[in-house]
Amino acid sequence: MKYLKLICSSTMAFALALVVASCGGDDASPTNSGGPKDEGTGYVSDALSPDQQKQQLESTANELLNKVSAADFNEISNIAHYVDQNYLRNSAKKEALESWWDAAMKATEIETSGDVIKRLYLASNFVGAFEYQNGEWVKTRNGGDDLVFTFPYNSGTCVATVKASGETYQVHHEELDTHKYTYGYDYSKRITYENRIGVPQYVTVTLINGGKTLISVNVKTYVKSGTEISLSSDIAEVTVNATVADYTINVSQAKFTGGSGVTASFEIKKNSEMLVKATATANGSFSDKGKLLKAGKMDVDADVLGKVQLRGTISNFDTMKSYLEVADENRTNETEYKSALDNANKQLNIGVYYNYSDTKMSYLQFAPYKKSDYSGERWYREEVICFRDGSSYNTVENFFDNTGFKAVKKRFDNLITNFGNLFKF
Repeated sequence: MKYLKLICSSTMAFALALVVASCGGDDASPTNSGGPKDEGTGYVSDALSPDQQKQQLESTANELLNKVSAADFNEISNIAHYVDQNYLRNSAKKEALESWWDAAMKATEIETSGDVIKRLYLASNFVGAFEYQNGEWVKTRNGGDDLVFTFPYNSGTCVATVKASGETYQVHHEELDTHKYTYGYDYSKRITYENRIGVPQYVTVTLINGGKTLISVNVKTYVKSGTEISLSSDIAEVTVNATVADYTINVSQAKFTGGSGVTASFEIKKNSEMLVKATATANGSFSDKGKLLKAGKMDVDADVLGKVQLRGTISNFDTMKSYLEVADENRTNETEYKSALDNANKQLNIGVYYNYSDTKMSYLQFAPYKKSDYSGERWYREEVICFRDGSSYNTVENFFDNTGFKAVKKRFDNLITNFGNLFKF
């Protein structure tokens, strides 16, 4: 899984570098990488010069940052903080909630055998209605088919609802299990909670404030599995349609097929305007515990504001992985390291496009660099964007450095910080 995470994180770094922390102007000069070729189709088009591309990237990055603001979620954040401070901090206020929760958890216990307690978490265990009245939570309904919380906020009323429906897929995997240890003077005891999940086919979550819907999330899940999940052969599909404040997030397909691979497709809109959309597929097989056993072709197709696209293929993931491993084993041997990295790059054919053009303007590669320490020189790799003129831009050091392109980087850092502060309790 280490190399699967590497590719995912690298692709994300590429995309962020292209559309969020992109460069421009005279803040930095390109570093020469020796003019690497795009092994898939030869040299890329020079329809746009590197400087023109950097201007396009910077313009797109700033436009995206202008459209996305943590302040758009202030109302939801303020409600969350208000509830935490006023309705959940005092144990006496939430006695009814705690009693309900204890009973619901007790209802999940379906069998006890020795030191093993089997639990089955069903949505039907966690239903009811609560209202905050006269300084405390009051249960206003037992049972039903949903869970509802009603509480006052800013002279109005907020209603939060969670509802499950459709089929229930009962699944279990040892990774879901938890353990509790008890110790005495001369003994220790481990209790295993075998946690089985009743995955509902449909889940709907809403938050309404004064008649205005702030959150609406609809999740559809399909699981083809026995009661014991086998990640080597089972299938799971999830679709999500969510509206949060002014944003719409749609996951039109997230499919895991243990015997053949993973597919995911999503889009993010604000006020009906498309901000980001992407699709990725990876062919491969997994062990029962989810370890990646074999991986072949991987495809990625991402778009930002219709102005910058990232499209391409890793021809064979296993082949690229093996060459990257060879490189890692030869960090002190420049010739062997560079040779292995060149072979890994032959599997990587991911290009940068603009305005839905079919003309590839630049492309992505791994590039070698060296560091010296007390033990001598060692070679490492970094992700770079390569241009026709033989120059390249390091997507980490150039796009995310603290001296070049300060304005865009600072805006991006502030956005991340602001999002992190929204729900800090």
